[in-house]
Amino acid sequence: MNRPNLINEAPEDRQERLRIAAQLINDAIHPLWNLGRFSVLGWRVFDGGIEVATLATSLLLKLCKTADQYSSGARQMDDPRYQQACEIPGVHSSQITLPDSIGSGPGLIPPSLVNSVITRYSVTKTLHRAVGLFDIVGFSKNDPIEQVAQLNSLEYSINIAHKRLRDIGLQINLARSTTGDGFYVWNRDTGLRADLASYLLVMLALADNAISRERYGPELAPLLRVCFSVGSHYSYYQVEGLNPRGYDYIVGEVTISLARMIDRCLPGQILMGEFERPVAKGASMMNTIGFVEQATHLLQRLKGMELSGGDIQNLSCYLTGEQIAPGCFNISRLRIRDKHGFPHHAYNQKMNIVLAPRIAGGPGANLYLGMQQEAMKNCGAASVIGGEMARSGEDENPPPVRDTAAASARMNQRE
Repeated sequence: MNRPNLINEAPEDRQERLRIAAQLINDAIHPLWNLGRFSVLGWRVFDGGIEVATLATSLLLKLCKTADQYSSGARQMDDPRYQQACEIPGVHSSQITLPDSIGSGPGLIPPSLVNSVITRYSVTKTLHRAVGLFDIVGFSKNDPIEQVAQLNSLEYSINIAHKRLRDIGLQINLARSTTGDGFYVWNRDTGLRADLASYLLVMLALADNAISRERYGPELAPLLRVCFSVGSHYSYYQVEGLNPRGYDYIVGEVTISLARMIDRCLPGQILMGEFERPVAKGASMMNTIGFVEQATHLLQRLKGMELSGGDIQNLSCYLTGEQIAPGCFNISRLRIRDKHGFPHHAYNQKMNIVLAPRIAGGPGANLYLGMQQEAMKNCGAASVIGGEMARSGEDENPPPVRDTAAASARMNQRE
């Protein structure tokens, strides 16, 4: 119940009250969870607090194969949906008494707080999320100290990319999980803007890694191959000790696709998976080509950003293809057949960056990341199965340029 004395509640008092409420919910759900044997199917509000529906995790996963409604979206349910869920065999409903009512007004417990606690004990599905996969080439052949150095260097590149984006106002709720010789990275926030921010983070991390390789050498800064795609996945919290971890783990269509792509990705290559995602709820779909084009506009916000090798003066990212006319190229769609014989489609991407001189009148620097289209002809990892559309510009790396004005002109021509 909304208590009058909480209408003008001080911020620190509200924070403490909500912390206590979250702890009460967590303490009540933890024994129902039973070390992961059960999961929360959903919850609803009742007069004295909330009701929680739980189901054996194995049964929930079977249910998810035929009904996305029990894994997609927030776990809060209205009364009819909650009652329907409780009719599923094996579902048990429990009441959790709370000192304050659920709602969005003063003195209330916001539903988002309940969802944030419930999520740790649930299996949730996300239909569209961007995920990047960094893989260190030849990692297993390195000695242990080099492995530690390379993982640390890659993590730093990811972290500094995150900070640089935050400094220009692009917020990312960054998450990652290790693959042993690399990392999956994603934005916990969803939506097109969140996915574009993830893409920029991956590109910036690649740039920082390239500069680190020049500065510290290949033993300390790794050679990478990188894949990026958008797709669906499930999220759950693994057990650590006797509690769910404080961060989520993802697995699903997008991570499986990335794992298959990375097996055929060459050292230094950047592969973009073939995907479609809605521009907004109920809106038209955007494919990989449209996504990269949309990201190009955001790339302009990175101009002037300070990297270790100098300030970004110009940059471009583009999907490669065959030359079809002077100064005009198509975009080649690649077919990758994985070790199980299943086909996956992808696009080869390049990224070119011009860095301004660190000293007035001095030379600038150029970063050319990714693989040229020409190199794809001699690799058995992927085959070109057709051009998608034409774009203007050069597809070859230009010769090294120290005149940054000339370099910028060339970069603009490619864009």
